[in-house]
Amino acid sequence: MPNLTASPQDIIRIAGTVIVLALAFVTVRHRRESGAWAVTGLLVSIAVWLGSSVLSAASGQSPQAVVWGKLLYTAAPFVVLFLFLFVLRYTGNDEYITPRTLALLAIEPAVVTVAVWTNQFHHLFWRDLQFVSGGYWHFQMTMGPVFHANVAYSYLLVLVGIGLVVRLLQVSQSLYPGQVYAVLAAILAPFVTDLVRQFGDLPISLTPVAFTFSGLVVTMAIFRFKLLDISPVAQDSVVENIRDGLFVLDRDDEFVEINSVAREYLDLEAEQVVGRSFADVLTDYPELFDEFADETDKESEVRVRTADSERFFHVQVTPLTDHRDELIGRQFLIHDVTERVARKRELERQNEQLDRFASVVSHDLRNPLNVASGRVELLREEIDDQHGHVDAIQQSHYRMERLIDDMLTLARDGQTISETERVSLPSVANAAWENVTTRDATLTLGTALSLEADEARLCRLFENLFRNAVEHSSTAPQSQAPEDAVERGSTSLTIEIGALTGPADRRPVGFYVADDGPGIPPEQRDRVLEDGFTTDDDGTGLGLSIVASIVDAHGWTIDVTESDQGGARFEIRDVTSARQAERAAEHSS
Repeated sequence: MPNLTASPQDIIRIAGTVIVLALAFVTVRHRRESGAWAVTGLLVSIAVWLGSSVLSAASGQSPQAVVWGKLLYTAAPFVVLFLFLFVLRYTGNDEYITPRTLALLAIEPAVVTVAVWTNQFHHLFWRDLQFVSGGYWHFQMTMGPVFHANVAYSYLLVLVGIGLVVRLLQVSQSLYPGQVYAVLAAILAPFVTDLVRQFGDLPISLTPVAFTFSGLVVTMAIFRFKLLDISPVAQDSVVENIRDGLFVLDRDDEFVEINSVAREYLDLEAEQVVGRSFADVLTDYPELFDEFADETDKESEVRVRTADSERFFHVQVTPLTDHRDELIGRQFLIHDVTERVARKRELERQNEQLDRFASVVSHDLRNPLNVASGRVELLREEIDDQHGHVDAIQQSHYRMERLIDDMLTLARDGQTISETERVSLPSVANAAWENVTTRDATLTLGTALSLEADEARLCRLFENLFRNAVEHSSTAPQSQAPEDAVERGSTSLTIEIGALTGPADRRPVGFYVADDGPGIPPEQRDRVLEDGFTTDDDGTGLGLSIVASIVDAHGWTIDVTESDQGGARFEIRDVTSARQAERAAEHSS
């Protein structure tokens, strides 16, 4: 007859079965996580073990009790197998989880399964079975050699698993030590209780309680300690393979992680760091300690000086929190920017030197040039210049003065721009138009674009493009003053400024300056932006070179092509509009 009286042990087993099945369902939802399959297999095997135990006890002395007992002993080796596979993955020994290894590990559970279900023919798993009543019916067995071999094999796998986890505790300075201890507890609990059952003398078996405890602990570790998100071994691998320096402090400001790059930066050894305080380790680096001693979310550049060197680091510190959003530590990411700072300093030094050189040259050349121009005017008053020689000399003086101005502008406008501001493209273009003598040329503005730029340099960019368009549309003979060179422009010349948009979202990506003049021959378009290139005997060859240097200084790009009217068209791209800059600032904040 079925046994309808539930013992305390049965109640524990029923509750354990329900709990473990629920936990198995939860882990199935994490099946894509590394190691989730092993946890799910472990929990399902435990549920089968516990459920079979309950059903066997509930079946009383009926033959079904033996069937459920066989299922119980079939599930037991699979519990150990999945537990061992999970430990292999968790401790970073994934290379052993291969089809060959799985096949070898499955041999023992398969042998046990066959031995259990065919025991009536050979009696190798149990030799004798009898029903006894101790308040409820259950059966007792005299176990055979296959059972004892299974126990020994299971203990061996469990002991290896315990050894792997203990070794992990020794070699890994994990941010989540509770995670490792939880796994260790999940292995030890059923192992210890089964030892007590095998060699002790308890009235009831605590193994069902231990298995339920193991399932609870593993599942708790999944959510509380992120068991399936990242293991200590995976965490160590990530930390060590980051190209930048990285170290981690716990809630007590003691080092728990530091990779080889950070150790090299700070000239430290791992054994000298882990477990020591932030202040103690950074005794030789007061600048770094003072900057970040109490910071949990900060990013800045720090100069670190030692007895024989000076280095610059870009340091970013971020908070580390637990599942309750409570601070458990800080993470420091360090990037060596010493070379970048050195290049920046050298570039600044070269720019200053170039600026001084250009100023000196400009000053030293202008003085004799002014004297020569004055002498030419006196000479004009004293002689009759029928052949225009005096005019030719003065024109050369004007060209030299223009050349000096362009050289000075080129030297200064080519320097890197560190700060920009929001400027209106039409406003800057109109201001530049007023600075250039354009005679009857017309400016058409087809955009209201605002962008981030250096307003003064953008103005000079437009001035040089306008001047280039006017001068190269000229058909009149040369005149005596530089202003006359501009006034030679055709009265029909039209210069247009418009926005360049992206092909997909139609957002502004730049602007263009086009005219309806004679244009630039295709074979010359790749050279017109070079220093000194000109097709005009009176030109300096620096006007468009200045344009290119201003574009480069902003980080933009420029292309020379043909306008719709057959004239020249200059397209400036990679421009950051004011709206894009605002969105970027909002995103970064």
